[in-house]
Amino acid sequence: MRKFGMVSALILMVAAAVLLTGCQKPPDSEMQSAQQSIDKAKQGEAEKYAQSELATATASMDQARTEIEAQKAKWMPNYDKAKELLNTAKQQGDAAAEAAVAGKEKAKNEAQQAIADAKAMVDNTEAALKTAPKGKGTKADLEMMQKDIDGYKQSITDAEGLMSSEDYMGARDKAKAAMDGAKNVQDQIVAAGGKVPEMKPAAAMTPPAGEAPPPPPAK
Repeated sequence: MRKFGMVSALILMVAAAVLLTGCQKPPDSEMQSAQQSIDKAKQGEAEKYAQSELATATASMDQARTEIEAQKAKWMPNYDKAKELLNTAKQQGDAAAEAAVAGKEKAKNEAQQAIADAKAMVDNTEAALKTAPKGKGTKADLEMMQKDIDGYKQSITDAEGLMSSEDYMGARDKAKAAMDGAKNVQDQIVAAGGKVPEMKPAAAMTPPAGEAPPPPPAK
């Protein structure tokens, strides 16, 4: 009887363990919550402005999926680790969404400043072109330089259009390319005997709401 009682107790313990762990269900609600967090970050353009943060959240999500599938293959699955990974993925997704907002604002400010700098450089280059020696042998060169300057003006206009469509990185890159091109023309003008006038400072970048404007440059 004593042996039978011990066997019965062992069976009850195993049955209890199965009830406690073997009946666990996959963490579907946690999975949905984490995915919604990552989707929100993507909607906020995290793929462009917070790539690192989004990649981290996505990696945690992938690890959670792998863990869930591994547990499903077991007789007594335990989804505790998967739930931890999903909670981490949700937090990282939220962080990616916040980083995307900050990154987009930074890119906007950089683009605004790049456009202002490019305008100042192109205007200065055009003024310098007027000082270049004019003669029969330089006419074609001067006309080509003016054509280049006109092209840089169009690039700046294109950059402003990209600002309107919130393509701040594209606007910044196009403005910087125009500025670099105008500087190259300046170098050609100086090599031809022209003079580059003192460049007026570019218009100050508009600070984000709630932030103080940058201090004036030291004299």
